[in-house]
Amino acid sequence: MTHRAIARGAAAIAATWMAASVASAVSPQYWIHDTAEEFLAGKAEQVTIREDGTLAPAPALRTLAEPDVAYLWDVASGSSGTYLATGDQGWVLKLGENGTEEFFQCAALEVLSLVVARDGAIWAGTGPEGFIYRIDPKTREGRIVYDADESYVWDLVQAEDGRIWAGLGAPAKIVAIEPNGTASVIAEIDDNHVVSLAPEPGGTFLAGTEGKGLVLRVDRSGKLRVLYDSPEGEVAAVLAGENGEVWAAAAAPAPLRDQANQEKPQPDSNGDGSAPEDEDGGDMDFLFQVTSPDAGKGVLYRIDASGTTVRFWSSQQSSIFDLAWNADRSAVLVATGDEGRLYAVDDRGAASLVEDLEETQIVTIERSGDDVLLGTSGPPRLLRVGRTGKDGTYTSQVLDARVNAKWGRADWLGEGKVALAYRTGNTEEPDNTWSEWRAVGDDGRLDAEAVRYFQWRAKLGGETALVRRVRISSLQENIAPRILRVTVSPNGLGFFDDVPEPRPRPLYQSLPGGVDVQYSFDNAETDYPPEIRAPWTRGMRQVRWEAIDMNDEFLQFDLSFRRDDETEWKEFAEEIEGDSFAFSSQGVPDGTYLIRVTASDRRFNPTNEKTAWADSEPFVVDNTPPVVEASSSREKGSFLRVKGQATDALSDVVRLEYSVDGADWVDLDAADGIYDSPRETFEFEVEPEGEKEHSILVRATDLGGNLATTRVLVRR
Repeated sequence: MTHRAIARGAAAIAATWMAASVASAVSPQYWIHDTAEEFLAGKAEQVTIREDGTLAPAPALRTLAEPDVAYLWDVASGSSGTYLATGDQGWVLKLGENGTEEFFQCAALEVLSLVVARDGAIWAGTGPEGFIYRIDPKTREGRIVYDADESYVWDLVQAEDGRIWAGLGAPAKIVAIEPNGTASVIAEIDDNHVVSLAPEPGGTFLAGTEGKGLVLRVDRSGKLRVLYDSPEGEVAAVLAGENGEVWAAAAAPAPLRDQANQEKPQPDSNGDGSAPEDEDGGDMDFLFQVTSPDAGKGVLYRIDASGTTVRFWSSQQSSIFDLAWNADRSAVLVATGDEGRLYAVDDRGAASLVEDLEETQIVTIERSGDDVLLGTSGPPRLLRVGRTGKDGTYTSQVLDARVNAKWGRADWLGEGKVALAYRTGNTEEPDNTWSEWRAVGDDGRLDAEAVRYFQWRAKLGGETALVRRVRISSLQENIAPRILRVTVSPNGLGFFDDVPEPRPRPLYQSLPGGVDVQYSFDNAETDYPPEIRAPWTRGMRQVRWEAIDMNDEFLQFDLSFRRDDETEWKEFAEEIEGDSFAFSSQGVPDGTYLIRVTASDRRFNPTNEKTAWADSEPFVVDNTPPVVEASSSREKGSFLRVKGQATDALSDVVRLEYSVDGADWVDLDAADGIYDSPRETFEFEVEPEGEKEHSILVRATDLGGNLATTRVLVRR
């Protein structure tokens, strides 16, 4: 959703994007529309959305024809009239006073391209049989002047010298047809299709291909120059500027194209490491190439006279179908699918939505004098775009308060005749359960019940009406938070992946007589287990929780505990901010405990506090070391056998070690192969050196990190 909200409170003026978080329930939430991006999320009917975030009446649209055909592919206009290229019966239609009439039927299913020559003749290109027809405008008789082996004739233009140029595929070729009807291939291109053509001043023309997505300049003799290698794969439209610049619309290849998804070679090779060649055998000149971050979206490129290419504008639609100049050549008109939108992109790259149609696609733009003609598909229609605007309606996207909310006021900034209305409901898409449209009064007050969804509508009357900003206020119902889960770190969970630092470091001691002593520990020379090296970590536990609040308010948390054999909760932490809390269980009596976490929204609802609580699973506190019992017996010779057991009241014994006469500690394997029980037995043999007294220490560690040591004293 692209609406915006003012952060908590009417006094906060700076706007922020409305996303997962909303304003506090104690303060109104503001939904503000005042940018083009925000307005584009709604539906504009005969309303232009300017790039500066202003709504204005769109140029008047008039439906000229609604032909009863499956597809409308192209529109061409000239001295002999306006014609439509259609399918699936191969008709060229002519526009009359009362719609269209059948003009000429081609021997192919689809008429894909048209051009009206300066002498009034109509030229038509077809597919999947690649015929090029010349049709007499008076007799309505046509003849095939070129029968291509290629499947499609995608585009036709007339050059300054009177020749007709045709873009074909596959493979990609350009055919030139002389005024006398003689046709010849003047350029063969290492690509799939030539899908777009446009004449340039001076006799050259532009071509766009599908497959590699090349923008080409072609001279009178057919010599090629690559201006740009598009990463999108298809250059669906090209347009010449007045100062030598070139405009190109690129997108992912359309599904209709053959081999649209084939792997694209590197732009500087033919796939075998050699450079592609032009018609004269010379290397093609690649002037510029980039990688587009929006492959698959319609992208408008501008190539200046020096060859520098700029990614000028990107449509949020899946494709751009055609380009043309507006009446005063101050902006490029861009026709897009999937929502049938016509944009005007100025020389700064700012785009205004000129028309927003119900049709799925605007497939072609045609200039007819001062008029702009639009050909649409789904359903096929021919429309004329007028110069002046009339009444229009803009309908916002549905505003979602996420919970039931009271809708307060609606106000707008603008001028002229503007009527604001609204409706509300509790379904994501408006249906017959929603309220009827109600007018917003002069005071802006909204007489709406508390519901979740809201939509507003602005009707603009006349050419002078403008809307620059609309603001809606709402107040959410305060809903209690929820705690999804509470977890306590398990007994014995280590705080370190590696050796922890001793703490504190260094240590100080004052001895009798005024002597101060400093002690320090060097981990590198210490062979103690982590429990001894960092005894301060023993007993550290962490409680974590997950909480949500439908009002997206700031929550505070209170923590309490009890033993499993108690009924009363004892609070031990208040007003915690965040989702975790660490505490020490040292000094707590051994036993099984639970922790309760209580969430509260009291900070922003001091008189209407909502709370929720959840309990952890029972967890064990074990601060008592195990009990170790050991005995020894002398074996043959100097060997001693030591055996015994370690027992813990609450948790498993997880480690056993021994040391002989202060030597290094040696780990013992569990008697049954795994330490997984509160009682573990041990048995081992040692061979102390010399005939003397020996001290054998046995140490046990339980899951809580508690250590216990016993001694076996052996005398000779």
